[in-house]
Amino acid sequence: MLTLANHYFNSLDKAQIILEYIDDNELIEKINSEKSKLNYTPNRIKYKQDIVDDLYYHKKYYLD
Repeated sequence: MLTLANHYFNSLDKAQIILEYIDDNELIEKINSEKSKLNYTPNRIKYKQDIVDDLYYHKKYYLD
C-alpha cells in the first residue's frame, strides 16, 4: 500500500509539472475532474506505522 501511495503522489507531482506547460484549460479541468473521481486519499503515515508494527510483531527489525 505504501509503494502504491508513493507512486500515486509521484505521478501527481510529475503531471502537475507537465500541466504547467499546457495552455488548455479544458484538458486541465478534465484531468482534475478525473483525479477527484478517484477519491483516493492514501494515508502514508498509517502505512508506515503498519510496517513498523508488523516488523516489531515478527521481531524482524535490526538497529545499526
